[in-house]
Amino acid sequence: MTANTRHQKEMEELKEKRKQGILDVAQGLFMQKGLQQVSMMDIARGAEISRVTLYKYFKGIETIAMEVSLKVQAEVHRFASEELEKVPNWQHLKNHEIVLIYHMGMVKHFRTMISSYEFLGAFDHLYSRNYPSESLAQYYKDRISEMLVLVQPDLFNKKLNEPDFLTQFISLGNLTLSFLEKLSVRGHLLAEEQGVAIDKQLDIFSSILEKSIKS
Repeated sequence: MTANTRHQKEMEELKEKRKQGILDVAQGLFMQKGLQQVSMMDIARGAEISRVTLYKYFKGIETIAMEVSLKVQAEVHRFASEELEKVPNWQHLKNHEIVLIYHMGMVKHFRTMISSYEFLGAFDHLYSRNYPSESLAQYYKDRISEMLVLVQPDLFNKKLNEPDFLTQFISLGNLTLSFLEKLSVRGHLLAEEQGVAIDKQLDIFSSILEKSIKS
């Protein structure tokens, strides 16, 4: 590796580190103030950089919100992926078995990732009808696929192009995320109103998934 190549690599790593630092600051502000109440100036001030520098990394507040969402989803999917990898020869399982075990991993680590699900719930609420533009919608769609492949290349490099797998993964994913997002935001209130503790609801949901695998 030449000196120029090494320097370029170090600069790229430094830029990526700063970018992730900005996203950490943005995530904290979003959770503290709400997605619609945070400005680019707030994030720049929190990251201790100028607004001009911030715009060199991100085009606008919507892009930052999407990048934080992708970052949070990656963390959630890593836990799910780790649970799948604990199963011997999981690559030889049927599609529905892989999908169910994967999402059981999300449920298992709910307590660890509760703030992540709370953010995803707020993000889904903000963009419940549409994204700010078609270009941002396409950008987000493309970045989700990239994120999944990075988290679990052995699974998603092969399976994302299989219609049967993709349909099952998306359908159960939406169901699981909706359940966990709701518990993260209103779980304590629902437990009081309905008389079913959060942990009990998580156990029942996991049990339903487990029975589906065996059926």
